[in-house]
Amino acid sequence: MITRLKLDDDSPRPLAFYLAAEEWAAADVVSDDDYFMTWRVGPTVIIGRHQSLEDEVDTAYCRSHGIDIVRRKSGGGAVYADMNNIMFSYIAFPKPGESIHDTFCRFTAKTAHLMQSLGVDALVSGRNDLTVDGCKVSGYSYLAGQRRHIIHGTLLYDVDVEVMGRALTPQRAKLESHGVASVRSRVTSLGRYLDMPVGEFRRLAEERLSDSVRLVTPAEEAEIRAIESSYYRQGWLEGRRHVAERHRCRVPGDGWLTFSVARDRSDMVESVTVTGDAMTPVDLSQVLTCDLRGRKADAREISRRLAEIH
Repeated sequence: MITRLKLDDDSPRPLAFYLAAEEWAAADVVSDDDYFMTWRVGPTVIIGRHQSLEDEVDTAYCRSHGIDIVRRKSGGGAVYADMNNIMFSYIAFPKPGESIHDTFCRFTAKTAHLMQSLGVDALVSGRNDLTVDGCKVSGYSYLAGQRRHIIHGTLLYDVDVEVMGRALTPQRAKLESHGVASVRSRVTSLGRYLDMPVGEFRRLAEERLSDSVRLVTPAEEAEIRAIESSYYRQGWLEGRRHVAERHRCRVPGDGWLTFSVARDRSDMVESVTVTGDAMTPVDLSQVLTCDLRGRKADAREISRRLAEIH
């Protein structure tokens, strides 16, 4: 059973509110259902947990154009969203023997099947994208919750590719590794293939991808807002500062990651900070720091350990 979570007032909230709602739903003990949500937000850039803000986002452009910037707790890459896009959230229990990646694939396939049922030749592509005619229309990431897994993504319905291209500034090496010249050249809008406004498609998706509806109560919304505050705490958006030596390594399935190593006066590891659009349910920086603190690990050993835990 997939139950759609519905707010009493559907006016747009800050994006951090919806991320908090996912966390709240993942931990919910009132029901044993899987949950589904759709939502839209004002112009916002969302960066992955491990990404470097300065490498991925033109912060000056975003500030001057009223574009909010939020760091989510799941991995993956940076995305742009506005009221012409739809955000999908699946908050689901894993099936017996199912990994978080299996749960992820199960629900991205549901979204692809929805598009196919409407005559759009959508395909699950790469590690986390849905594509039409070879161009990306949706990208997903995932996070392991307390009881349920969180799978969420952005569906580009009528995206302003000019604004998206200005707001997002991925490293050229990353684009070249995907064989594309720019953000603009690798995306398209689902609305180009469907003769319906974004709101109508959203309603149709809600009907077809859920079995029932649960209204979020005012008391539950207050619980969500308490979680939302964690996204505004000092230092969360900026992320960990890079210090000392920096290295890049290529991880199969995830492309290039950067790790920075802080060492003490005896050349022992004090901390390791990983940045990049890694798709992983764990905090890579935290795991590496715990594993290697107090050891004289070189870049090769750290790269090898990163590949192992990833």
